[in-house]
Amino acid sequence: MEGVSCVRPTFCVGVDLDGKAFTFNGASWSKPVLVDRGNTGGFYAVSCATVSFCVAVDGSGNAFVFNGTTWSQRLSIDGGTPLTGISCASVSFCEAIDGKGNTIAAHPRS
Repeated sequence: MEGVSCVRPTFCVGVDLDGKAFTFNGASWSKPVLVDRGNTGGFYAVSCATVSFCVAVDGSGNAFVFNGTTWSQRLSIDGGTPLTGISCASVSFCEAIDGKGNTIAAHPRS
């Protein structure tokens, strides 16, 4: 896994460089789910504000939103520049950082 975020001991989301996501239920990790189907650089980071709101970012400037059950389609937030980190303070505000050191206030919607 490349990144992981937990909002409680019984809920974590992990992502990898192959564009796959995993969830943790407190005892075990799920099988991988291919989210970034275009394999646009794989996932570099994920942040969860709640069990029903997580955002993962990839190497092509895209974000994907998890609603607790499914992942959204690709949302371009940085025009192709790799996003290397993200932190979501709430379901309405996330801050991402790209490979050039720029921060991007992201308001992703699924």
